[in-house]
Amino acid sequence: MKVILIKDLNKTQKKDSIIDVNNGYAYNYLLPKKVAIEYTPENIIKLNSKKDKQREIENQKTQKSLEVKKLLEKKQIKFKLRFENNHTYGSITPKQIIDEVNNLHNLQLKHNQIMKNENIREIGNSIKEIKIHKDIVAKVNIVVEKEDGHK
Repeated sequence: MKVILIKDLNKTQKKDSIIDVNNGYAYNYLLPKKVAIEYTPENIIKLNSKKDKQREIENQKTQKSLEVKKLLEKKQIKFKLRFENNHTYGSITPKQIIDEVNNLHNLQLKHNQIMKNENIREIGNSIKEIKIHKDIVAKVNIVVEKEDGHK
């Protein structure tokens, strides 16, 4: 008997896949536990429309992520660090970078989206990669300047 899984069954049999199982297993376990539904033309149509909607949503997220990438790569983000006697005091953390990006561009990124989670401790330019979506990574130009009023 063929069934359509509505929940993950194990590591190899994922949600929305069509599998062939014994009748007893389907009627005594999969269907009563609502792990699967019967393989019928109506259910196939529902499954296909659901997959189409998911693909459409994924395409919209990808397009939005590409727009965000272009926006982030256009501008520089500036920070100031205290600098005395050829030594910087403090550092710029990934959380500060993401907070500044979110404030400037009205986004909702998280600090764990920065690829190399390292603090910036030098004056000058550096580039941080921010993972926006699955395969979309924006390279953000970070400029660290000397804080005014110090040597």
